Amino acid sequence: MGSSTTEATKMGVSFNGRIADSKPADKGSIPFAPANHKYNYMAIIIEAPNVFGIAIDRFSIFLAGSIANGTAVNWQDKLSKNLSNLDIVILNPRRKNWNPDADKTLIRKQITWEQEAIHISNIVIFYFDPSKQSPISLLELGQCLGSGKKVIVYCPPSYFRFDNIEVTCARYNLKPHSDYQLFLTDIVCAISRL
Repeated sequence: MGSSTTEATKMGVSFNGRIADSKPADKGSIPFAPANHKYNYMAIIIEAPNVFGIAIDRFSIFLAGSIANGTAVNWQDKLSKNLSNLDIVILNPRRKNWNPDADKTLIRKQITWEQEAIHISNIVIFYFDPSKQSPISLLELGQCLGSGKKVIVYCPPSYFRFDNIEVTCARYNLKPHSDYQLFLTDIVCAISRL
């Protein structure tokens, strides 16, 4: 993927994203904004395992796709920065300190967090890292396509199951992106339409 600074500049996107804390804001207020805020939008980024009740009443996207226990490229941070000036909630399942040897209870909590976040989100965004297999992401893609959820996919042709993704997406009139700039443009356009 290219330089996020160059891509964001082309889109007119700033890099002022913030990580939201786990406390929802009062209804009707602009969360995490200073008193003199002039209503310049700023995305609220909620990372697992933080609560995301604020996302229920706001436009939200879920960042599905390659994580691979933290070994996949951190595409979630790059995309969050690219979308940081939009009035949306970004639900990011990637944990900064994930333990790949976590016990079953923690793993099930993570799965539940992700499933609930997918359920309430308006759009589910997928990225398939060509250096990883990402079986959970494949499962979630099928789940979202089958449910009629709005989905946007970025999958380089070098991903080992690119053909599966391309053919399956085509059944739902969806074409996976292989160019990051077009992927980003599609996301911004989809947000503005919904």
